[in-house]
Amino acid sequence: MIDLVPYENIDKNAYDRCVLGSENFRIYATSNYLNAVAQNWDALVYKDYKAVMPLPRRKKYGLSYVYTPPFVQQLGVYSHEDITAELENDFYKRLTSKFILVDYALHSGSHLRGRGQIKVNYILDLNRDYEELFRSFNTNRRRIIRKGFHKMTLDKSGDPYLFPEHLDRPDLGFVPDAASRRALKRLIQKNPQIIQIWNGYHEDQWVGGLLWLKDHRRITYLFPVVTKTGKELDAPTFFLDALIQEHQGTDLLLDLEGSMIPGVARFYKSFGPRLETYSFLKSRFYGLF
Repeated sequence: MIDLVPYENIDKNAYDRCVLGSENFRIYATSNYLNAVAQNWDALVYKDYKAVMPLPRRKKYGLSYVYTPPFVQQLGVYSHEDITAELENDFYKRLTSKFILVDYALHSGSHLRGRGQIKVNYILDLNRDYEELFRSFNTNRRRIIRKGFHKMTLDKSGDPYLFPEHLDRPDLGFVPDAASRRALKRLIQKNPQIIQIWNGYHEDQWVGGLLWLKDHRRITYLFPVVTKTGKELDAPTFFLDALIQEHQGTDLLLDLEGSMIPGVARFYKSFGPRLETYSFLKSRFYGLF
């Protein structure tokens, strides 16, 4: 039996044990992370937390619907045991029977990944030394790194709230909306054990920053931003190369979070990652939406 359990009735300890023990673990599905980015969420629960499916939700015209919050790439069904395609399909049926609108990303290990829109992600195995990793970068990326990043410095231990304070600058290539900035601040506040923030400077001027996550399996390249000057100075390469150097030779995966934007995808692919695909589901009851 798969039950829809409202947030206030979820046993958060049992839920997190199930997520953390899953072969397809993603940090986005942990309760603290969802508390920050979604605020309102429920869960489908199978047999006393043998398997769970987190469901971030909102309301539209008074009706609840499931959506993918900012700073979340993949959710889905999690279990510390193997999940059969039949069980996962039962979760999907339960989901679509309870909500008339669903916008939901399934993790790459899902049996249902052939449904919906196929999206791409890029993963770099860090279990090699830097010299070997560097050789897998493309020619242009190696050239930029060899040239060096003169007069650029990286502050890895400064005020964590300095980064979000810069996010309304007009010279950023991407300015997140107000709701995303609020979610980001909550994420920093509620998840200090996994949040890492780096700030980049050129001649003492802030030119960009990187918010990344670290858990027991992955380094997640969550949210990089650079100013126009930072882009001209190749700050994105500076940040990502530093992240790779810091975690070379570990059993961690560097999750670049992919991109459907061609230019961003080319940048990620230039570091020699492997391709990972996942599905984004859209379910509508068209009489209402």
